[in-house]
Amino acid sequence: MTRFIESFTTRHMLTPWTTKAAQTWLFLAAVPAKKVRDYLEHFMNSKGPDRAKYHYEVWAEPSFGFLTVVDHGDFRSLHESEDPERTLKHREVIWTFPAARYRRTDDNLLVERTLVWVQPFYFDNNSYVTFSSREIYGGEKGMADVLIADGSTGQDFHMDVDLHGFSTYSPRSQVRDLGGVHIRGGPMVTDPPAQLRSGEQAHPPKGSDGPPGSTIGPPLPSMKELLAQDAEVRKFLLTFSSILPPEWSIDNPGEHFEVPEIELNSVKQYRDANDSYLAAYRALVSSQVSHSNLDGFKCLPKERVDVRFMWSASFSEQLINLFGLEPPEEGAGQLGHLGRGMHIDDSGIDWNLPAVKLDVKLAVYFTSDAQFDVIKVLHAYGDSPNYHHMRVDSEIKPEPSPASGPRP
Repeated sequence: MTRFIESFTTRHMLTPWTTKAAQTWLFLAAVPAKKVRDYLEHFMNSKGPDRAKYHYEVWAEPSFGFLTVVDHGDFRSLHESEDPERTLKHREVIWTFPAARYRRTDDNLLVERTLVWVQPFYFDNNSYVTFSSREIYGGEKGMADVLIADGSTGQDFHMDVDLHGFSTYSPRSQVRDLGGVHIRGGPMVTDPPAQLRSGEQAHPPKGSDGPPGSTIGPPLPSMKELLAQDAEVRKFLLTFSSILPPEWSIDNPGEHFEVPEIELNSVKQYRDANDSYLAAYRALVSSQVSHSNLDGFKCLPKERVDVRFMWSASFSEQLINLFGLEPPEEGAGQLGHLGRGMHIDDSGIDWNLPAVKLDVKLAVYFTSDAQFDVIKVLHAYGDSPNYHHMRVDSEIKPEPSPASGPRP
């Protein structure tokens, strides 16, 4: 294996990564099992010059996934070449669903059913994280502005995602800022969303921990109460009964909360320079995420959460293929922008787009310290001597890039 030519952009983000006191909002949403199966067949089970050693199938039906928003205020690389005091901030929005991975034997039998998580898309507001994710483990990250209203908490929050793309395609289309995702949570959520008057700036009453314009509202239900209200969600979580911590179980959903260590699988690939239909390199990569020091756990019922996607030419393919959503009928769709004061940033962003609602079943919030690391390459297609298992010679050490100077 040849030496990687170092550059500051990716070297600054060599894994493992760690984040401190990150805020996480999880929105559990139902999706058609066929859409999950189609994605796995097209990406994870895609044929190559050789047959992969693993096969992926839908974890359970009905199928669910998590739309996740994470606010990283203290994020850094723990790689031996990096200064651990060098930190950055970034926010990400991720769609994640569970999948069953099987090992394929020499006799073509599928054995060892293992739970893994797949992330078909996610947006990030930091270019270092975006491009390092693609370079290092194949994360399909795209750039976006992820806005979180000041004062947002686990039970009262407002988030907007601003994408860079096309509202419609035409020969003269130009990339511009488009509303992408609008998320509200709390007692003030209504359907359709309530609209503030132009220029209005409300303030929470004394004792409220919510953002401007909100109140605490009625007490939040327990996880057990929420599961009792939705048989589909209860059935879905039961499929993890032997994997999730006891606090997530149907019979013992106590106040204490832990997140199990999870394995992510992704496809890392590079397009061939001469033939754009060929991959110069393609592999299945295994990564791991672990959480510690969890705090502030809250669980919100679906009635107190509103998640809407704005329909545009740049975003519609993902909405159709991943979530099974359909374009709003002309004149019938709820517009994303309902007047000034509806969004965190009204200026320069086109929110005047049809909106479709995501079928969120419940929302979970917590803060935690977390660590992400790439574990191994599961399979490199083509079995090339240059890429076989992607084992890096331990004697090869990265050299400083000309732009960054010597390392400490």
